[in-house]
Amino acid sequence: MIICGYAGIGKSTAAKKIKGVVDLESTPFQKDWETYARVAKHMSDQGYIVLLSCHHELRKKLIEKGIKYYVVFPHPEHKEDYRRRYEERGNTPEFIETQMSNWDKWVGYTLFWENEDGTHEENVIYLTTRASGRVETLSDLLDDIIEYGNDLFSIISLDRKSV
Repeated sequence: MIICGYAGIGKSTAAKKIKGVVDLESTPFQKDWETYARVAKHMSDQGYIVLLSCHHELRKKLIEKGIKYYVVFPHPEHKEDYRRRYEERGNTPEFIETQMSNWDKWVGYTLFWENEDGTHEENVIYLTTRASGRVETLSDLLDDIIEYGNDLFSIISLDRKSV
């Protein structure tokens, strides 16, 4: 399984916490989306849950190569929660400003593409607020997937797929 996750959703934490989950950081690939996609597919084929960046160039490459993936975004209403998260984890002021000024444009940005069956869109999941009032993380979602099975959308209600 391949998941492209937005900055700050907890990819690194999930990989440290959950066996079989790998955070494949994009930095070593230096925007070589072809190699990044190929390595992710190989790791996924080996049985890992592979967490990738959410760059639209990468997602376009995954589509071109016919690689199935999911996209996980924070809920758009959680902008200030993510600002605090970025500050707490030590991101630079420039990073935080870039994320915040592009929040409305980037959070929820879905790619559409054409294939022989027509137009399709990405499988998008929004992290929500748990019953406790805590903002959900990727680890919460992955714990649910592991408990209930790998069919991601079978455990997610329709209201979590669209905002």
